Amino acid sequence: MRLRLPPRLKRLIRELIAEEEGRRGRGTITKKEGHTTYVTDTDVDTPSLKIGGVEVIDSSRNIKNVEDADIGGDLVAYQVRVPGFYARPRAVLTPDGEVGLLGEEATENEPLKDSSRIYFRADYWDGSTSRPRYAEIRHHMLSTTPTSELAFRVPTGTNVMAIGDEGLKLWKDRLRLLSDSAKITFGSAEDVILYRAGADLLKTDDDFDARSLRIGGTEVITSGRVIQNVWDVYVINNVKLGGAIIHGESIFRNGMKLVEAEKVGLKVKGIAILNPEGELVAVITDKGDLLIKGRVRSLEGVD
Repeated sequence: MRLRLPPRLKRLIRELIAEEEGRRGRGTITKKEGHTTYVTDTDVDTPSLKIGGVEVIDSSRNIKNVEDADIGGDLVAYQVRVPGFYARPRAVLTPDGEVGLLGEEATENEPLKDSSRIYFRADYWDGSTSRPRYAEIRHHMLSTTPTSELAFRVPTGTNVMAIGDEGLKLWKDRLRLLSDSAKITFGSAEDVILYRAGADLLKTDDDFDARSLRIGGTEVITSGRVIQNVWDVYVINNVKLGGAIIHGESIFRNGMKLVEAEKVGLKVKGIAILNPEGELVAVITDKGDLLIKGRVRSLEGVD
């Protein structure tokens, strides 16, 4: 025979049982007067917890189905599962205060998996409304060797800067070093330095090795170490040569000039000598003839 009790009587019996267990050292569970809320002054151990019929803490101690969390103090956790498509935790907080962003695990079919991205939102006024604009940072895998880069991107989807296994790889538009004494150092010993030496002046105190050299966009020293496209050469001290000088004319400090005879209008091959005023004063032909404008005089008595 089964005895059916009214609901109010059932609740009363449960409350009496709870109070009796509390008196036996099991803690107390009491009902607030005029409320449906129960209060206990002891620990609670339950397989899971439901609020309003919805599970909010499962048997694996995972908090879920919570719309918002208003935390007045610090959040200390080993892992925080961010709601999303992927089952793997996307963000990690460690007891040491480290924060991590995780990507999906790589597979045989998809051997490269990037990390989750950090998004930065900014807003601008387009004339009628505020619109968002995003930038992102992510750890981007390049190969399975492995190599990777820390990529910085703007809405175009292309990297504006990337720091790879060897350091800074690329940037878009410009790399700005705003200090007037800014330097770029290379090598673990930082023994190669490129720096700003003044307004519009880039300098290095180290050796410089280039395939060729251009001045103002014009090549002046080729990869074969040939000087070309140079109008004038001013040398303070002596010039030491291992071969011949092939040139059109020579100008000396006193204004005298040696030039090919053909360039001054002569019909013979040879070397013409011009005075500082540009007047032709002598010619030595390819036949060995000496043609002079003035007289042949002895060197005696010439100061």
